[in-house]
Amino acid sequence: MTYELEQESIIKTLLSSKVKNVLLQLPDGLKPYGTKIAEELQRKARVTVIIHGDPCYGACDVARDEAKALGIDMIIHFGHTPMLKLKRNIIYVEARSKLNVTRLVAKALPLLKKYGSVGLAATVQHISAINKVKLLLKAHGIKVLVGKRQGLLKYDGQVLGCDFSTCISIASKVSAFLLIGSFTHALGLRIVTRKPVVLIDPYQEVIEDVELKVKKVLAKRLYIVQKCLGLSKFGIVIGLKPGQLHLELAKRLKDLLSKAGKNVFLISAREINSQLILNFPDIDCFVISACPFLPIYDADLYPKPVLTPNEALAIAGVKKLEEIYG
Repeated sequence: MTYELEQESIIKTLLSSKVKNVLLQLPDGLKPYGTKIAEELQRKARVTVIIHGDPCYGACDVARDEAKALGIDMIIHFGHTPMLKLKRNIIYVEARSKLNVTRLVAKALPLLKKYGSVGLAATVQHISAINKVKLLLKAHGIKVLVGKRQGLLKYDGQVLGCDFSTCISIASKVSAFLLIGSFTHALGLRIVTRKPVVLIDPYQEVIEDVELKVKKVLAKRLYIVQKCLGLSKFGIVIGLKPGQLHLELAKRLKDLLSKAGKNVFLISAREINSQLILNFPDIDCFVISACPFLPIYDADLYPKPVLTPNEALAIAGVKKLEEIYG
């Protein structure tokens, strides 16, 4: 097992809390461990465990309503740090990685040395490696900065797929970023900071400067926005998950697009996927208000143009594309 799943700590908490019914919520990458965890908790903590089978995309996606419907006393949410203030008993298990990150960082040194000063960031799975990586880079003459925790983030240097505030705070002081995580995080980081990003993905054994890939993504985004300028019927999707419900944003986007001459409809959805898009064949273009990066990260999954809120503002004439993507 390549993750710290903290079963013993969970069992102690369950025993002291005297709960009876537990819901395990895991992202897809951790679901293969679900039955093993459930078996251990049922045996040692004497609880009834239900494994949540739906996709889980982040701490914005805590199964609050499902837990209520199932009579759950405690949600155990794996893979993320707390993001929402929910009136629910929740144990957050970060699922820290056990992989050796410094070995890959050593291989990445030739890519990093040319920048001189580097901002260091990681997803929560790899946040434990931050200090070791920082020392290694400094030992090779690279100036390293780590942004202080803020926004939705729990740790210095941490990033989420929707929050890069630790990195934004130091972007003007570094020449590039080293990100330990996945390509989607590297893509988001490059977009918001406009600085080169070297990615280390310990699970895929990937070390790369993502600039060429990002440029291809941005070229596609510009093409999609230009295409949507000439379309007339828009659907704005309101996410129904706890951290994705941005109703006022959706209403504001509707007003602005309507003033720009678009025919706009509000659509609510819990799952935002290709089937949702296909369910509305007469709508030309969709705007996702639920998550600011979802249309970018999942662009290839959608059969029609899907925009971010910022891209919709460009369609409405409120923002210029150069402001969004440089």
